[in-house]
Amino acid sequence: MSAMSQQTQQEEVQQTQQQGQQQAPTMGGTDFAAFGPESAAGFQETAGNAWISEQLGAEGEQSHGTAVDEDVVVVDDGTYDSQEDNQNTDKVAANAQCNVTALAMMLTALGDDQDVHSAAVALVIEKGSPKTEEELAEWELAGLLMERFELWGNAEWETCADENADHFWNGWHAYWLEQGKPWNQVQEALAWVAMEFEEFVGETSGASYGGSSGTTPFDNSRTEEELYSADYYLNELAPLMKQGSAIMLGTRLTPGHVVALKGIRTDGILANDPNGINIGSQGRYVLNGELITKHVPLAMGDRHSVVKSRLTYNQDILGELMMHMADIETTRLWEGDKAVKDIDTACSHELGEDNFYTWDEVKRFSIGKWNMVAGQKE
Repeated sequence: MSAMSQQTQQEEVQQTQQQGQQQAPTMGGTDFAAFGPESAAGFQETAGNAWISEQLGAEGEQSHGTAVDEDVVVVDDGTYDSQEDNQNTDKVAANAQCNVTALAMMLTALGDDQDVHSAAVALVIEKGSPKTEEELAEWELAGLLMERFELWGNAEWETCADENADHFWNGWHAYWLEQGKPWNQVQEALAWVAMEFEEFVGETSGASYGGSSGTTPFDNSRTEEELYSADYYLNELAPLMKQGSAIMLGTRLTPGHVVALKGIRTDGILANDPNGINIGSQGRYVLNGELITKHVPLAMGDRHSVVKSRLTYNQDILGELMMHMADIETTRLWEGDKAVKDIDTACSHELGEDNFYTWDEVKRFSIGKWNMVAGQKE
């Protein structure tokens, strides 16, 4: 290396260190200048840990999992699934499959994962899938459920509704056909497919607002105030979960999003969100599996407190996410903004597991604007 190159490199290191000294307080007060130009790893570890402690405070000492305390009313044991991992995306993008992914989580709360998967393969073959059993055996459960919905068009759902007036209210098919929604987004259709897993699922029911009670198991006569209240969750849904039922919830976390109800607490609910973590406003998410540098730093910004609250009962995932963020912050200080773009770390594919929502947030995001309950087979 020429003397000129060495001088240039030394000047760049000194300039970077000077910038780091000015920005050090953002990293928990770590003294940037105490680390030499060959000590990037040491700086990242020390400053990163300090920054995480600053962000998490005492809450960073909590352990993983749903807290078992006096606030827990009921929690199910269904397997978490991410819609971002769905393979069956020929006609429907993975980011539009929250409904079937939530249904998959419900079914695994009611039966053994492998048994449910085998039943799903058999079901789509029975309904006429052109794919082979060997091909379908490799698919995830949510993809199989999406295949099931794609195998039925408007005519099949119309016939089904006409022949099962005890499940579908009068005018159901015509109403939803006019709305133009895919059938996998409709409460009663989701419930019908759930019941096709008759080995695991007993009766289904549900509730929503703005209609009438009618003669089906789906009570549409509720008010929004009722559906979002702690009283409704604690006194109507919690007993059903205690009996073994699994529940999905329609929400406005995005303009139209579905989650699985994981648990009910006295201070709020736990949701398994197939999309990832909502960070405080409609449609604003840290997505399962996305690159940490894509937009997560900007998306999180000063919303660390929301993320901390959302992952209160999933501390492993919270700690992992904050480690990624610390890596970005230390890299920015040590190497500059351009170097951040080279970080190729992906977020966990389980960000949406055990997401906590306070009762105020349940109301703000309309969590439970409709619900579908699948009872366990006796």
